[in-house]
Order: sequence, then C-alpha cells, then structure tokens
Amino acid sequence: MTIRTHYDNLHVAPDADAQTIRQAYRRLSKQYHPDLNTDPDAHRIMQLINQAYEVLSDPQKRAEHDQWIAQQRAAERLKAQVQAMQQQYAAAQKQPAQYPPVPTAPAAAPPVPPHKTGLVILFSGLCLLLMVGLGLLIWDRQDNPETANRTTVPAASAPAETPVFGHMGQPAAGTANASDAAAASLAQMNYIRPFAAPNGNPFPDRAAYIDGYPQHIGQGNYRIFVENIRNSSDVFAQLFAENGTEPLRSFFIPERGQFELPQLNAGRYQIRYRQLDGGEHVNSETIVLQGKQQEVTVYLQRGRAPVTY
Repeated sequence: MTIRTHYDNLHVAPDADAQTIRQAYRRLSKQYHPDLNTDPDAHRIMQLINQAYEVLSDPQKRAEHDQWIAQQRAAERLKAQVQAMQQQYAAAQKQPAQYPPVPTAPAAAPPVPPHKTGLVILFSGLCLLLMVGLGLLIWDRQDNPETANRTTVPAASAPAETPVFGHMGQPAAGTANASDAAAASLAQMNYIRPFAAPNGNPFPDRAAYIDGYPQHIGQGNYRIFVENIRNSSDVFAQLFAENGTEPLRSFFIPERGQFELPQLNAGRYQIRYRQLDGGEHVNSETIVLQGKQQEVTVYLQRGRAPVTY
C-alpha cells in the first residue's frame, strides 16, 4: 500500500526547508482555492493542502509526521517479509517428500527429512519477524508520549450499556479500577493491528466503505463529513442511529484522511470507531441532522470523544 503523506499533498520533498514549503502552499492555494477554481473537487483538495501546511509548518507536528512515515514504512517492510516467507512455506508444503533410504540395521534415531528441516527454518523465521513487530509496537508506546498516555473510551461518550463493535463495560468503582486499567494496558501492549475488518474483508487502501456490510442510503439531503485529520491512527468506523444496535454504514478512514456520508435522512446519529493502531474504541456525541442543519462535520480524535461542528 502506498503511503500518502503531507509532503505529497504539497508537492515537496521530505527534506524541503520552511521557505520551500511556504512557496508551495501559496502556489497551490492560488491554483485550487474555491473562489478561483470552479472544479467541484477544488474544495476537498484545498482542505488537504491546508492540512498539509498546518503540519509541515509546525516543527513539532512535522517531526511527529516524519516519525509516523518511518513507522508505516517499517510496518510495510515487515508485512512484505512475512508474506514472502508465507509463500515460501506454502511452496515447500507442495514439494514431495524426499526421505533417505531405510537403513538395513537399526539406527538410534532416523535422520530428519530435508524438507522438514526447511520448514523448521521457515517457521523460526516467522516467529522472529513477529517478535520484531511486537518489539516495534512496544517501542512506539514507550517512545511516543501521546500513544503511551492515551486512555480508553471516556465514560461520558461510551455508556456501558451501548455496544461499540461488541460489548464494552465500564470499570466498576473502588479497587476494580486499578485492576481493569492494568488489564487494559497489558491488552494494548499485546495488541496486533488487524489487516481486515471484523467481517473478514480487507481494509481498502483509501477512505471508503467496507465490502460485506450493509450500506443504508436515505432519501434526505443531509450529510456528515468525518474528518480524521487530527488523529494519528487509521480507523474502522460505523454510523449508527442514536441508541441503535445495527450499523447503518461501515467505512475505513486512513490517518489524516476524511470521508463523506451523504444521502442521510433527518435524525439523530452516532459514529462509533476503533483506533487501528492501538485497538481502543471511541463513541462520538449525538449528531443531530434536522431542518436547516443539513451538514455536520465530526473530527475524530485520539484518547477522547470526537468534536462535532
């Protein structure tokens, strides 16, 4: 999967200096500003340009973005190596066994068939790669304060009786809070990012609906813009009617991406999503679409409830 970065959106190199970034921003703003460009897609492109400049013009945000790029590329390399070894393992399984001739005299221990030795080496390599991947996840939690300090879903935004991709109870009062917090921390350390949605279908390589889930299309002209530009994690998200139990739409948004949910009826909705790099579940506040309130933008955030405008 190709990694789309803010450098790509501004058409600058990763080592570009501040002056080059400002010049690129001014040039692209003149080209794609909705007041100067009649292209229907100009507004969306201008949003991406603004987001890229906001990050790259801030030294701290730019450093965090560079670290995220390095982690994504390392994860891609690890995934490619695992897939290559899986293919080698599958090929070795298809090869006919070549056993040595049966000895005429009893032997203390029969020699190990050559093809089994190769399988053992491949299996050991897979285990080593998985251990390296787990080490990268643990290093990320220790090195990134934002990741290490994030919490689970706030009680105000995720009631215990409302399921978020399954049942998620809130910690009980008293000493149970400490044990539940320790269990949650251990679960996050052992968390491995999924490559597919809960229904088994793979995540797309861009913001899009996920195959295999029902997508209920309404008759109204209401819409919700879901912005993931403030969040440093890809998300698996679902739209529910307020207090509903069946998802109306299920979709994937990459880190720093956005997605539009059009053709909605008037009503009260909620977005429930999972941070794919850590596993935590978050619920949005109630989203009200009625009357003149035809469009609402929801900004997904890490470690706390989303902000709705």
